[in-house]
Amino acid sequence: MVTAARGSDLTTAWLHRMLTTKDVLRGVTAYFLELHADNNYSQ
Repeated sequence: MVTAARGSDLTTAWLHRMLTTKDVLRGVTAYFLELHADNNYSQ
C-alpha cells in the first residue's frame, strides 16, 4: 500500500516537473528570441 502511494506521488511529481520544465523552456526561448530581435534592431 505504501509503495503504491509512493509510486503515485513520484509519478505526479515527475509530471509536474515536466510541465514546469516545459513552461521554463518556453519562457527562456521567448527571452532569447527577444534578445535576438533587439540585437537585430540595434545593428
